[in-house]
Amino acid sequence: MNLQEFIKQYQGKQVNSRGGILGECVALAQRWAEVNGVSGSPVFPVAAAKDMAGSRPDAFTWIANTPTGVPQPGDIIVMNGRVGGGYGHTGIVTAANQNTFNIFDQWNIGGGAT
Repeated sequence: MNLQEFIKQYQGKQVNSRGGILGECVALAQRWAEVNGVSGSPVFPVAAAKDMAGSRPDAFTWIANTPTGVPQPGDIIVMNGRVGGGYGHTGIVTAANQNTFNIFDQWNIGGGAT
């Protein structure tokens, strides 16, 4: 499934993960990883989104946020604890450059993935 198909399928829906994470940002990122063949239940065995970075070196290459580390559409971005009330945040990159990025994500506040 490509990124546009994934967005079309999950836009506005609450996405839960096989690992039991309900409606959180991590659940959406895990579902994206699952449809791309990454195994594990859950894909990211972490307590918070901020802990995802580096947690699966067997399946992902983690690239630090630098002027040359611009994420590509389909990459999973992980934000530190300065967002999400200390838990961090994650989403799937839809567009990015050196200064900004857009992501497909969800917050556990209702409304589903956007």
